[in-house]
Amino acid sequence: MTSKYIKLLAVALVGIVLLSAIIYVSISNRPLSTTNGVQYVPRELLKLYVLSSLYLDRASSSLYHTMYDLPLSTNITIDNIDQLLFRYKQDEKYLPLVPVTGIDRYLVGTYETYREIAIIARDVIIINNSVSEIMPKMKKSLRSLVNCNYTEAMKDYQGIRDKVVRLEENISNTLLNLTSINTSYILSPKHIQVINRTIALLRQLDEILNKYTTIMDEIQKNPILLQKACMITSGKHPSIGKQLIEQAQELVDQMSNSQLGGLEPEKDALVALISNILSQNSNGGQGQSNSNGEGGGAGSYNYTETD
Repeated sequence: MTSKYIKLLAVALVGIVLLSAIIYVSISNRPLSTTNGVQYVPRELLKLYVLSSLYLDRASSSLYHTMYDLPLSTNITIDNIDQLLFRYKQDEKYLPLVPVTGIDRYLVGTYETYREIAIIARDVIIINNSVSEIMPKMKKSLRSLVNCNYTEAMKDYQGIRDKVVRLEENISNTLLNLTSINTSYILSPKHIQVINRTIALLRQLDEILNKYTTIMDEIQKNPILLQKACMITSGKHPSIGKQLIEQAQELVDQMSNSQLGGLEPEKDALVALISNILSQNSNGGQGQSNSNGEGGGAGSYNYTETD
């Protein structure tokens, strides 16, 4: 074998190696998706990803039951999430040290995305714990209004007002994190559904809190609305001006167009109570009791004949 032949063979081998490298880089740098990317994810990491989605789903389910005052069917704790996040830290060893190829970047992207989902599940649990704490007090404040106990209602409201504001801030931050998730790294359509359900639920909770504070702030700003409505319920016929009627109508419309989850019974009773003002105006002074038959009893609004 001549030296010239050996040189040609060496050049050919180098060419084959270079061509193989080019093909590999081309394949490994192609965009990966759920269908062609999941095969590259180590099984140990896949287990963590499934748990992240499962925990977010359970956290959202617990929040839904709390919002609607329903018994919990499943429960998930912060300890569960912390244990999962610890496993994420341990299993970083399955990731490439330096993500160079498209496959490498996909592995890192899915890892970071699902780890973020686990962190968000933890945030949802914290939100649920806050809702569990303040929801009974929200219900109590509305019931006090329905029972014409303005002082007690406002005392309860002021006791939780700052907590409601902080909760709204937490919801806003969690929604921002959820809506920032890059769904191209999500491995299953079902996992995307869990994310979307959680987004919808948090937006609904934010709306409930916003409507609750709007109602309470309006009554606090215009306590005469409750005063006159309670007088009518107790059989009195107070004078009612045009401005008061307009304020009552606006408040009734706001409450009627609101969905307050587990606060719906109290909200409906308050709508009926304030509607007494509108009823007296329309039927020439005949008021009506609220839908629960409450109002005007013990703890009723302290008014006088000259009010």
